[in-house]
Amino acid sequence: MLKQLLANADSNDTGSVSTEIIDEAKKRDWEFDPYFKGVLDTTETESNNLLAITGDVRKLTFTQSLKDMDKKFDRNFLYSKNLAVAFTYSPVELTAKNASIIMDKFDAHNNQLYRLGYGKQIYLTKSLVEDFKEENLKAIVDSIPVFAESLVELEKINNELDAIYKLSKDEKSAIDDLLPASKQKNVVMDLINDEILPYLNVMSKKDPEHFEEFAQLVFTYIDDANTAIRSRMTKSEKEKEVPQE
Repeated sequence: MLKQLLANADSNDTGSVSTEIIDEAKKRDWEFDPYFKGVLDTTETESNNLLAITGDVRKLTFTQSLKDMDKKFDRNFLYSKNLAVAFTYSPVELTAKNASIIMDKFDAHNNQLYRLGYGKQIYLTKSLVEDFKEENLKAIVDSIPVFAESLVELEKINNELDAIYKLSKDEKSAIDDLLPASKQKNVVMDLINDEILPYLNVMSKKDPEHFEEFAQLVFTYIDDANTAIRSRMTKSEKEKEVPQE
């Protein structure tokens, strides 16, 4: 009887089995069989798509980079802002006045902008930095020690954050365009049940030198998965039973 992954397999079951098959297949050279290599390549692609949209596995590549760069942005933004705050208390009247003018700019662009979402934060920071580049503010900016340098660094980090943010949005959009997990699971399951397993069943007998060992491993993966699925189904049925009084 031809082995099949049970239809009751969920996305995690299917993704796990397909990953095991692909990982084991990569340990071997399939160039001698272009057809089967093509099936494996397709399965790997579809399996990766399934993993990308299933449960906790759905994590964007740029998530951590975005968080790290945002922390760096926060430090630099607060450094620039707090420089101005500190000099509003300068005993030099003109310096204190200039620092107050700078703080008015921060207030106009939201001096808590680092707490906003990435998009608004990046946009408002670009606007803030551009305002400080205006000719009538040059002397005021230069009058606050190292403030001009802090703006240069803030602009640089904001641009880096913007670049990572755009990449993360593109990646999220690409993932959102994928099939829902339940449908994608069926794509992967069909590749396993209709392509890989029947082919291995035939070729393990026709060409045991190349296929028998690999086929037995795959069949074991299927048996293990089906055992776990049946166990889960049995437990679920028992939980549904109403106790007799």
